[in-house]
Formats: sequence, C-alpha cells, structure tokens
Amino acid sequence: MNFYAFSALVALAFTTSVALIVWTKADNKPLGMRFGLVGFSVCLWVLGCFGESFFNYKYAYAFDRILYTGATLAPCLYLHFLLTFTNMINQRKKALLISYLGSFFFLIFNWVPLLRPWFIKEVIMGYDYRSIAVPAKLWYIFMFLYTLCVTYCVFILWKYMKQSAASKRNQVKYFLLAYIILIIGGTLYFTLVFRINVPPIDNFFTIAYGLIMSYAILRYRLWDLRLLFREATRYLISAGLLALVCFGVMLILTRSTRISAIVFGISLIIPLLHSRIYRWITTLRIQSGLVDPKVSKKVHTISDRIKESGLLNIMSSTNFVVLFLKGSNARIKKLIISNVVTPGAK
Repeated sequence: MNFYAFSALVALAFTTSVALIVWTKADNKPLGMRFGLVGFSVCLWVLGCFGESFFNYKYAYAFDRILYTGATLAPCLYLHFLLTFTNMINQRKKALLISYLGSFFFLIFNWVPLLRPWFIKEVIMGYDYRSIAVPAKLWYIFMFLYTLCVTYCVFILWKYMKQSAASKRNQVKYFLLAYIILIIGGTLYFTLVFRINVPPIDNFFTIAYGLIMSYAILRYRLWDLRLLFREATRYLISAGLLALVCFGVMLILTRSTRISAIVFGISLIIPLLHSRIYRWITTLRIQSGLVDPKVSKKVHTISDRIKESGLLNIMSSTNFVVLFLKGSNARIKKLIISNVVTPGAK
C-alpha cells in the first residue's frame, strides 16, 4: 500500500464515520440526512481514489465509475444541504432541480457502457501511485457545470453569512471554510486529469473538511448534536483497534495487503452495522407482534445488566473488598447472580 492509498483509506474511514453518525444522531432529521448524503458522495469519490491507487490496473475502470458517481452527486447534494440549512429551498427550487437533472444526466453517461466513452475515454496508469481517467468531450461540459454549481454554493454561503446575526455568522464561517477546503481537494484531483503532476495531498483536504465540520458541530452545537463526537471518538477507537487486529492477523495469514485492507474496512463498519441491523430486526419483531415493546426496551446483555443493577458500584464498595479478602467466593457468586439475573428483585 503506497502513501496515497493509505491517506485515501484514512479519509474514507473518517468521512464515512462522520456521515453515518450525523445522519443517525441528528435531532434535525432532514438536515442530518442531507449532511450524511453529502458525506457519502464524498466517500464514493475517495473510495474511487483509493481503488485506483491500491488495486491492480484491471480494476481501475470499475473504481473510476465509483469515483465519478461521487463527483457528479456531490455538488447537487451539497446544494440541497445548504438550502436546507439556510431555509431557502422554496426560493431556489429551480436551481436545485437543474442541479439534480445535470447530475443524473452525467450519472447515466458514467454507468451505461455504450455512453461512457463520450464522458471518459479510458483509464490509464497516469502516475506511479495511481490510475487516472482520460476525459472525453462531455467531461469538459461536466467540469463547467460542476464549477458553476460549486461557485453558486459559495455565493449562497457568503450571502447568508453577511445577512446572519453575529452568532450564526460564526457558524457559517466554519461551513464556508470547510467547503472551500473540500473544493481545493477536488481541484487537486482534477488537475491530475489534466496531467498536471501536483503533490498527492488531496485526501488530506478531505480529512481537514471533516475535522472543521466536526469542530463547527461541536463548538456551536449545530443540530443539537452535543454528544455526537464523543460517541464518534469512542467508536473510532474501539472499531479501529478491532480493525487493526484483523488487519494484522490477515496480513500474517495471507501475506496480502489488498485482502488485509478489505478486511480492515469491513471490520471498521461492522460494529455500526450490527447495532443498526439489530434495531431494525427488533422493530420488525415488534410490528409483527412477536415481541412486547416494553420487553424490547429492557437490557439484553450481561454488561447492560451489570450497569442497570449497579453491580460496578457494589464491586468497588468496601463490603465487596472485605468479602473478597475473606475468600467468601460462594457469597460473591451469590451476590453477582442475584444482581445480574434478577436486577429488579428486592
């Protein structure tokens, strides 16, 4: 794995985590969903960059399609998020509709095999660290419309910042700064398409975008996400450690960095997917009448029962220490069982 692929992998993990947590935890659901969709479009873009720099050349064409899926959707999705944030959707409906129509037009040319040569001629090994697309005539039209939409978003942010109150203006400043940094990252990629050999640092601008947006959410409590990034930090640490262990084991067993990187990515998102799937299955069971809603709200694991029963406090109490020092194992077991199995019993 080269340095560029590693930076893309880090940017992908960070951006995906932020997008998922904001989408699922935001009190303002429409705004959180819009931000999450923007994050996922950026993730697709970064995933394409990762694939073109990590996997063999024969997979580059497939990853280029993923890349341009994110690149075509990102401008219109960010515009939708921005109009939701500024409460200007009704005033800018036509502009939003045009942006979506343009994005889906290029999506069709990106995915239909017979049409893609009009958009992207081929994908070549243009640099020693990654493959790159060779643009066709339609690509230059895409670039013009992409630049137009991006500039329009900057204009809306700037105008809204000037009209906002002082407290709101500071929030919008961070939004504008983060968006400009994301634009710089995208511009660095497009310069590679023009065969301008710029430093391979575009992924770091994506990471910086996520960090600034994170700070804006945490600092100004946007969307009432007070505990958002405490949870994100815990998740990244726990899931990251699990993913690193799996990466190391697979690297030892297979001696393949590609397989190990795939396992690393899967291990990173499994904990979050597990909780979402569990809640979905529980909801289905409740709706089908298989489970009582009151019962479903009870704790289901030993650790939850320990927390509910206050056993951790008991274990740290003087009585428990005295029992332990006296070697009263039977009494300790009885105490643990009575609190874990029947936490509500008195």
